[in-house]
Amino acid sequence: MKLVIHFEGSGIRGNERQLLIVARGLRARGHDVVASCRAESGVRDALDQEGIRTSTVRPTGDMAVTDNVRFAQWLKDERPDAILLTSWRKALVAGWASRNANIPRIVLRVGGQHTPHGIIDRWKYRHALTAYYDAIIANSTMIADHLVRIIPELRREIIHTVANGITPARAQPASLRGELGLDDDSVLIMSTGGLDKRKGFDLLINAAAQLEPNVHIAIAGEGNERSSLEALARSLDIEGRVHFLGQRSDVESLLPGVDLFVISSRGEGMSVAMLEAMAARRPIVSTNVGGVDEALGLRDRATPAGWIVPRNDAEALVRALRDVLSSMRTAPEVVRSRVDEAAWRMQNWFTSERMVEDYERVLDPLRSNGVDAS
Repeated sequence: MKLVIHFEGSGIRGNERQLLIVARGLRARGHDVVASCRAESGVRDALDQEGIRTSTVRPTGDMAVTDNVRFAQWLKDERPDAILLTSWRKALVAGWASRNANIPRIVLRVGGQHTPHGIIDRWKYRHALTAYYDAIIANSTMIADHLVRIIPELRREIIHTVANGITPARAQPASLRGELGLDDDSVLIMSTGGLDKRKGFDLLINAAAQLEPNVHIAIAGEGNERSSLEALARSLDIEGRVHFLGQRSDVESLLPGVDLFVISSRGEGMSVAMLEAMAARRPIVSTNVGGVDEALGLRDRATPAGWIVPRNDAEALVRALRDVLSSMRTAPEVVRSRVDEAAWRMQNWFTSERMVEDYERVLDPLRSNGVDAS
C-alpha cells in the first residue's frame, strides 16, 4: 500500500508523536509512506530523520482555493492507495481534495471532542464526514460517541476506535527534584501539555493553593497562556510552588522522579502523557475527558488504574488530590494496586505495536484481512 499521511501541526505534541509512530510502524510493515506537512517544522525534521519522504504541499484553509487545488493535483500525481487526514479544521477541504484525486480509501483521524458552532459550521462538518470519508478513526470510544451525537447522519459502522499507543522509553531517569532544589519532604506533582485554556492548568494551580505548603507543581509545556498562569500563581501567593519547565523533550526521563501525575484538561483525546505516566508507574489523577475512563476507569478487572474527577470541577480535583496524597502516606497499598493495574493495562492495551496494527486494519482492510489487493 502507498499511503499519504497529512500532518497539520508544526511542533511535536501528542498527536504528532502518535502519527510519527504510525508512519514509522507502517513503513516497517512494508508500506510506502509519504507525508504532507509544514515546511519549517519539527515534524518535517523528525520525518526526515526517519527517512520518510515529505512534501510541503498541503491544504491550508477553507478559502485557500489555490492551495487546496494544488493539494488535490499533488495527490493525483502521487496516486496513493489510501490517505490518512488528521486535521478536524481541514476536514472539508482535505476530504474534497482527496475525493477529487480519486484516492481509493480516505480516512480521517479525530483525536478530540470538537463541536461545530452555527449553521454553516454544522453543515461543513456534516457534509465533510458523510460525503468524503470511507472511514474515521477515533482515539477513544468517548470521541466516537461524540461524533455520532454531533452528526446524527454519520454511520456508526465507519467509525473505528483505535486507542493511542506508545513504546516506553528506556531513558536514564533525570532528577527533576534536584533541578528544582526541592528537599526530601516536598511532594512533587507533574503535569504536561500546551499552555492553553483547554488543558485546564488554571484548575491545577487553584487546587495547589488549597494543598499543603510542601506540595509543588511542575508544568512542562509552552503556550500563549503562560503569562496568565504565572500571574495566577502570584495572585494566590504560591509562585514559589508552581514551576514552569518550558517545552521539554525529556518528560519520560522526568516522570520516575515525581510523586503524582495530574491531567486537569477540560478537553482531551487519548492523552499520550497519561500513557507515559502509566508506563512510568506514577499514580494518576485526571479529569474525565477523552479516553481517560477507558484507560483508568473500572473495567472487568477489579481495580481502577487511577483517580478520575469531573472535568472543570476545581473542588473535585482538590478532594481527589488530598485523597491520593493522604493514601500515599497512610495506605500505600491502595495506591500501589492502582499503579500496578495501570502498568498492566499499558503493557496489554496501549502498545504502539497494537496501535499500528489497528491503523493498518482501517487503512488497508483487504491486506489486514489476508486478501491480496493486487
